[in-house]
Amino acid sequence: MKIFTYIALFIATTFGVVQSVNACSPCGPITVVNQNFAGNTLTLDLLGSPGWSCQYTMMLEIVCANTPFNNVFTHSTTSINAANFGSPYQNIPFPTINVDLSTYCPGTYNIQAWMNTCGVQTAVQLASFTIPGSTGLGLIAAPVLDSICVGESIQLSAVAAGGCA
Repeated sequence: MKIFTYIALFIATTFGVVQSVNACSPCGPITVVNQNFAGNTLTLDLLGSPGWSCQYTMMLEIVCANTPFNNVFTHSTTSINAANFGSPYQNIPFPTINVDLSTYCPGTYNIQAWMNTCGVQTAVQLASFTIPGSTGLGLIAAPVLDSICVGESIQLSAVAAGGCA
């Protein structure tokens, strides 16, 4: 029975049934070339070292500084083809990422980035950034009834304003 296994293996390798395959991971490091926060825009220029000639997209997740990353990436670049940059596919410039922060509240945020084909386990934490301003939370309370008698209770409705979740 072993002889048949050897014969099949010989035929497969001789006639090209077995072909080499390139994987699109593991990936190398992500390097920050530029991280700039101006006005309401965070601009990031990143280099990736995917190691293989595949299609890649750089993905970002931004969370409050006291919140753990949950691997939900909300910002990304357009795809690039690493093959256009030649082997060994190192330090490939990804398109600039401009993140509109106008809906973000004042505070400090952490960023993580990853190349989508490489797997989220290769995510890299980038430098934090801070949006200046007050993070105070205001509360506006309004009574449901505007008058009560002594000894009665009243129900209030309240709306939080000006703070961040």
